[in-house]
Parts: sequence; structure tokens; C-alpha cells
Amino acid sequence: MLSTVPDFGAFKSLGTLYLSDVRFEPNVFESLMLGCPSLVTLDISHCSGLKSINVSSPVLEILNLQGDQATESICLENAKNLTDLALLADRPGDNFERDTISNLIKGLSKIKSICLGEGYFKIFSIGFPKRLQGSLNCLKHVELYGVDFTETRELLFVISLLKSSPNIEKLLIESHSNNLDLGLQHTLDESIYDRCCFTQLLTVNIIVKNACNSTLKFIKFLLANSSSLEILSFNVDLGKDHYLVPHISRDLQQMERASQRAEVEFIYDDMID
Repeated sequence: MLSTVPDFGAFKSLGTLYLSDVRFEPNVFESLMLGCPSLVTLDISHCSGLKSINVSSPVLEILNLQGDQATESICLENAKNLTDLALLADRPGDNFERDTISNLIKGLSKIKSICLGEGYFKIFSIGFPKRLQGSLNCLKHVELYGVDFTETRELLFVISLLKSSPNIEKLLIESHSNNLDLGLQHTLDESIYDRCCFTQLLTVNIIVKNACNSTLKFIKFLLANSSSLEILSFNVDLGKDHYLVPHISRDLQQMERASQRAEVEFIYDDMID
């Protein structure tokens, strides 16, 4: 447990702080952050008593936040130099202040790498604006976990994030869903697949439980709009559905590719086709 320390001055020169399994008393974390104005790396793992994360260090570059469920709010407006952000949680929680998403994004002007666990991904997919006022021009590496391609809202978020990141180079998406996209093609606005150009995207890794139509359509979208793509890896746990292998292989081979160098690696049950 970390409680208020009498006459706490500050760790004015502290550059790296790791907090693991710490239980904070009220307002102690905020006080600690105010006393660490030189933090460059902040790593918070499975701590309790943190209803909000307000980072005041103007030189912070790396923030890793991991827990069982998402914290209620995050403010990074003062972290103008943040380049690497990892928000990992299994559950979104019930009290996240969704209005803070837009304010959080404002603090990501220099962000180069974003990793969102399932809990935070669900939150972002609800609160993320369809069109950003500015682009994430520095963003190059994106990892998204817990994506459900059969959920229109989540698919819209992924595409919106990509369209807002013109210089993205690496993309990893992992889905834990077993849902099938029955009827999805009738409800999804086809305009979200309007042509755009990902001129810097080099590698894509997509890992799913089911090779549903919406996932294949998303892959088709990436292949048709990524002019520098080198490899797209598609990993599927087919289980008893091995009869789908030739159909999926054929579909992948026939998809239009903007990059002549693009290779598609189809992986299923530890086998490569």
C-alpha cells in the first residue's frame, strides 16, 4: 500500500518508474505524478485505487498501463512528447468516462506506437470520432487485441484509425471472437471502404478464430490500398472447418493488390499454405 508521505518533496530527476501490484490510497497517485516532472517512462501493472490516470510530465515518452479492467479516465493532454502508448485490460469496466477519449487523442500528436488490449479497444471503438480533427501523422505501429470483425462499431473504429494514420508501417490485429457475420454485409455502409492509400504500410498480421466474410473483406481492403505492402499474414483457427481452406486460399489469391511485392501468408492450424 502506498499512502501519503508527510513532507514529500519530489523525485525531480526520476526518469523511469515501474509500479506493480501497488494499492494507492486516495489522491496519492496524483501527488506522486506531480512530484515526478522528469518522467520519461511510466509502467503501471495491476495496481488498485487508480480511478484516473493524469500524467503531468511534459517529457514522458513511454506509458504502459495494464490491469484486469480499464481505469475510469485517462488524461494525457500534458504529455506532449508521448511516443509509445500501451493500454492493456481484459474488461472495459463500467465507469469509463467516454468523453475523455477525444481529450486523450489530443495528447497523441507525436505518438509512434499504440497497443490496445480488449478492454480499452472496446472503449475506444465507442468513443473514437469517425473523423479526427487532425491526423496521427507520426503513428507507425498499431496493435489491437480483442477485435470482433462482426461488430460494425469495432470495424468502423479500426478503419477510422487507419485512415487517420497515413504513415502506419506495421499493423497487428487479434480477434478472440467466434461470432459469424451473418447479415453484416447488409448493415455495413460500403462507403467505409472508400479508396485511400496506405503508402507506408509494410507488414500486416491478422489472427482470428473464424475466417468470416467481414475479415476477408477487410483484408481485401488492405491489399487494394497498401502500395508498399510486403507481407500480410492471415492466421485462422479453423478447427473442424478444414473444408474452407481451398476456398479461402482462392479468395486470397484473387484479391487485387496495390503492391506488386505483396505476399499473403495463410496460416491455419500450424500449417502454411
